[in-house]
Amino acid sequence: MTNSKNINDFEEVDLFEHAGRAASQELRSGKKISTWPKVIIDAEEKATAVAVVVIGDDGSILVTARHNDFTNFGLPGGKIEPGETARNAAIRECFEETGIQVTSLVPVYARRATTHYCVTYLVLEVAPENHLKAGHKECTPLWINSASLFLESCHYRQYNTNLWTVLKKHGLIQG
Repeated sequence: MTNSKNINDFEEVDLFEHAGRAASQELRSGKKISTWPKVIIDAEEKATAVAVVVIGDDGSILVTARHNDFTNFGLPGGKIEPGETARNAAIRECFEETGIQVTSLVPVYARRATTHYCVTYLVLEVAPENHLKAGHKECTPLWINSASLFLESCHYRQYNTNLWTVLKKHGLIQG
């Protein structure tokens, strides 16, 4: 994984590493950071897709079973709409796919994935009174053990593996 400051020079980047003190402050205090380092701003501007990591109180991960294939899990997310910011797309996609309303998130990872450049956010807080919505033709939301993200059948297995490496490195997840 590269730590390049030039967003055009990398295939993937540990955004949390670049966020440094600002992200750590946000995680500890819940205070939203108004100014992020340039590498994060560049990644968010370059992004064409987003994903979100929502971790339950019991350590479970909120995912969607893509096309209702319960052997192929992905994180909630999708394409950024014209005129939409990456952060707003992450909030919208999470709600559309799962029914969970995100209120605070921090950028943790970015990677070129086929034809898209995806920024992944770790959700710090969700609105109270959230309930998973019923599945639809594209995906069904459910809570799983994180190990399921690394199964051979998971289309996003490599992305998930790299993302989890970043989350573990910074102590954002256990195990």
